[in-house]
Amino acid sequence: LALLFLSGCAVTDFVSQRYENSVAYFNTYYNASRLFDEAILEIETTEKAQRSRGLPPSKEISQTVRQKLTTVIEKCSKLLQYHPNTKWVDDALMLIGKSYYYEGEYPKAERKFAELIAQFPNSDHFLEARLWLGKSFRRSNDLDKAVRELGSVAEVAIAESEKGIADEALLALGELNVERKSYSEAVKAYQDLVDHSDSDERKAEAQFRIGELHENAQEYEKASEAYRKVVDFKSDPSVRYAARFRYAVNANRAKNHEGALRVLYNLLDDRANLEFYPQIKLEIARVLHDKGEIRNAIEAYGIIDTSYARSNVASKAYYQLGLIYEK
Repeated sequence: LALLFLSGCAVTDFVSQRYENSVAYFNTYYNASRLFDEAILEIETTEKAQRSRGLPPSKEISQTVRQKLTTVIEKCSKLLQYHPNTKWVDDALMLIGKSYYYEGEYPKAERKFAELIAQFPNSDHFLEARLWLGKSFRRSNDLDKAVRELGSVAEVAIAESEKGIADEALLALGELNVERKSYSEAVKAYQDLVDHSDSDERKAEAQFRIGELHENAQEYEKASEAYRKVVDFKSDPSVRYAARFRYAVNANRAKNHEGALRVLYNLLDDRANLEFYPQIKLEIARVLHDKGEIRNAIEAYGIIDTSYARSNVASKAYYQLGLIYEK
């Protein structure tokens, strides 16, 4: 009986210790995950603010974000060191890889994603790890590998209805092909995103980029049509405004002056666009000029000078007036 009692105590202690270790592991992982989410939220908020000002997203991160990511790496690395056989190892590897990626440590990120892919082929993170591996290849300027990996991930994700991963892979593939000057391939990637995504915001972003590519190629009719389609999707008001304005600019270049003026006057009727009125009025004057309505164009440019004296838009109006009088 004494032996049985002692044996029972040992088993109870063993189970209790395993339980405490599991709880400690989970708490550490949970805290690391929470810190990571906070860091990503700050990064995304900063990027959104930059886009709203027409600036490309910066790769630089704040010191606060960097400290949080470093803490995530330290916590998850300890978990891997002291608890290498728990069910959250692949989760920890994923967090470490992403943290290295956002810190700009792309070779280190690649190693973590490759480790997850090799050791956990049945992980829920397997396809996501391949996505981030492709993104890391891109940042390391290993562009051929990046194209192959991202293209393969997009294909698999579409086939398996992994919509979120497919969206990210296609968006990254489009950006990558722009960098490689493979513009037709970039358009194809963005169009695939529009065709397969469930996110209106993602669709609007991809459709807008298709418009930019056609505009840069001076394919103004295609550009105006692409920008027109952006408003078919629910998106941020700033994106909708930018799409409608770019539609007008490109419609005018494609000699569709009436279509351009119709959209520009509609933008003026919306008080939500008050801060963009100078830009809109300058474009209306330009369309009138291009349409051959010289007197109306002169009047429109004159109103801009009266309404926005000594501003940048007024100086542009004066310059256009100078060209008119010169010719």
